[in-house]
Amino acid sequence: MSCIQWGGTPLVCLQKTLPSNMASRLKIGPFPILKNMKRQQMSLGLSYDWDREVATCKEDYYKWTQWLFEQFYKKGLAYKKEAKVNWCETLPYRIG
Repeated sequence: MSCIQWGGTPLVCLQKTLPSNMASRLKIGPFPILKNMKRQQMSLGLSYDWDREVATCKEDYYKWTQWLFEQFYKKGLAYKKEAKVNWCETLPYRIG
């Protein structure tokens, strides 16, 4: 069985761009959406190892990616430069 990874970063950004009353009314945010998707996939009987579930929007995941990036940056292995990206003016967020 394989593990499952939920990529929730765009959902977090979307939630932060909406007015709080709209976000709460629409139940937008990574956790209610991921909970519902997990329920749907479990009901389909998909073969995932749910003990190895990873959600990139949870702090216990992204705190380590941030720490690792910081270590790369300190050693000169990560750097900042100009680059073209697909930018969404509405959110605002880089797409893809």
